[in-house]
Order: sequence, then structure tokens, then C-alpha cells
Amino acid sequence: MKPGLPDIYDDRPLRGPKPPRTWPFVLTVVALIALGAAAWFFFQSHPAPPPPAPVRVVRGRPLTQGEAARILRRRLGPDECVVVMAKGTVGDAFLFTAVNRCEGIRLGQWKVDAKTQVVSRK
Repeated sequence: MKPGLPDIYDDRPLRGPKPPRTWPFVLTVVALIALGAAAWFFFQSHPAPPPPAPVRVVRGRPLTQGEAARILRRRLGPDECVVVMAKGTVGDAFLFTAVNRCEGIRLGQWKVDAKTQVVSRK
């Protein structure tokens, strides 16, 4: 026995340091793989909805007030500031008042023919 060591020391070499624990790393990798598989399954079973079909106006029948307002909005431009307000009907035509609400400008009164779909200023 070597002097200065406790009596239980029997001259065997001491063990080296413990290897680093790898289970946290392995558990993290398994969790990431499971999350990726779950996300893939979710997006495969819930596909994105198709875009809405474009609005068609069937020719040969009179327009409704909503279709006439849509035609007038297309004529005035795709600006989100344009507001179209219905004023009623005169014969086979719909009357509207248009306003640019962002700038506070009145765009005047408009008439949309229900049969020919002609837009004109009143």
C-alpha cells in the first residue's frame, strides 16, 4: 500500500471519467423527427383549399343589382377606396353613386343597363 491513501485503496487503477451522456441528444433528435412526421401527415391530410372560381356573368339574361355594381367597380378601377352605392332603377337600368372614400371625392352618378351591360354617366 502507498502511504497517505485510505486503507481501502488496493492499487488498482482508478476509472477514467464517465463518457458524456448522449440520451438528451438522442431524445431531441427523435422528438424532431416525430414532429416533422406529424406536420407532414397533417398537411397531407388537410390540403390547401382551391382558390375561388372567378365570377362569371351569363350573357343573355338581365343583370342583378350586385352584378351591375361589380361591372361598375371594374370600370372605375380596382381601387379599394372606390365605394359604389345603389340609388334604385330606371326602366332596365340600375343607378349608382360612386365615391372615392380615401380622398373624399364624389365620382358622380352612374347608370348600368341591365340588358346590354353598358356603363354610362348619368
